[in-house]
Parts: sequence; C-alpha cells; structure tokens
Amino acid sequence: MLRRLPLLISLCAVVLLSACSGSTSTNFTRGEYVDGLLVGYKADSTPITATEARCFAESTVDAIGVNKLNSAGVNPATGATSKEVRTLLEADDASAAKRLGVSISKESCFKISTLLKGQISSGLPGVLDADIQCLSDGLAKDPNVRAGMVNVLIGRDVPTLLDTIKKAGGPVSAGCNVDWSNFTPASPPSGFPSGATGL
Repeated sequence: MLRRLPLLISLCAVVLLSACSGSTSTNFTRGEYVDGLLVGYKADSTPITATEARCFAESTVDAIGVNKLNSAGVNPATGATSKEVRTLLEADDASAAKRLGVSISKESCFKISTLLKGQISSGLPGVLDADIQCLSDGLAKDPNVRAGMVNVLIGRDVPTLLDTIKKAGGPVSAGCNVDWSNFTPASPPSGFPSGATGL
C-alpha cells in the first residue's frame, strides 16, 4: 500500500472498529454510537476533516443500523475487533456493507481523491501539487481503483489494491504529464489490510 494510506486506514479503523464487543443486547442511541466511533479520531493523522469523519461515522451507524448494533451488544465505550465489525457489515447478505459502500462511492462524506492524494505524493516526491492532484483525481475516477478503495474502507481485504493503483496510474499519468515510472509506494505495515480495516 502507499506510505500514508495506513494513517487513513487507521481513521476508518477507528470509525468502523471502535465500538463493537460482546453479544448482550444494549440500548444506545445513534448519537452515542457516532460519538463512540469518533473517540480515536486525530486530525493530524489523516486528510479527513472532523466533519468528514463524523459524516463517515454516521454513515457507518446508519448502514449497520442502531437496532442491529444494539441487538449485537455493541457498546460505544468499548474497543472492538475487526472480525466483529466485519461480521455486522457482512450480515444479511452484506446489505450493510453494500449500503456503506454506496455512501463511500457516492463520496457522500469525503472525496476518494482526497485519500489518494497523500499516498500519491509520498510515492512521487518532488512532483508539483497540481500534478499530484491531477493524478489523484484521475485515479479516483478509475472504476477498479474506486471499487478497491470502497472495499478497503468497508473492511474487506483487498491485497490487489496497490497493484490496481500502480496499473491505473500509467494511463492517468500520461494525461497529467507525470513520470509514473518513478512511483515508489511503501510496503504496508503488519495489520494492513489484513482483517477489517477502514479509514
């Protein structure tokens, strides 16, 4: 994966993972779940703003549903494992994951190019910001890159995402007047993207 993508994934991990545990029915509100998902948000570790992170937390809660979160015993005040969150997202023929995926794909809370920009700039040091933006915007339009990013952000393992970005970058870079052959992504650290991840 790209050098800063783990920081973005860590935000999504906070948003997606920070509130699931146990299997005892609870009675929390939507607001409590949203606030619980945002406890670990740190603005300095991601390009996603606090407003965008809150929007994503709301989308996550809405995709799974407060009733499902309560019936699964999810407590906003406790930590979660990726397996528990992925189980909730994938329950009922993955309808929750599909709903969250649609929200991400429609860029309801943040632009996919925003997530890509930091990653591309770290892999192409010295390239002008305008050219990085051109690459990020172009890659965000590629259907395979979008699908891969959506899958990672809803917590699915996508080991081919880096290859997809590298492959799509060639044609995109030609239109941005950037030498894509200099792109040098960093290897992902352990834990990414194994298991459910997020921003």
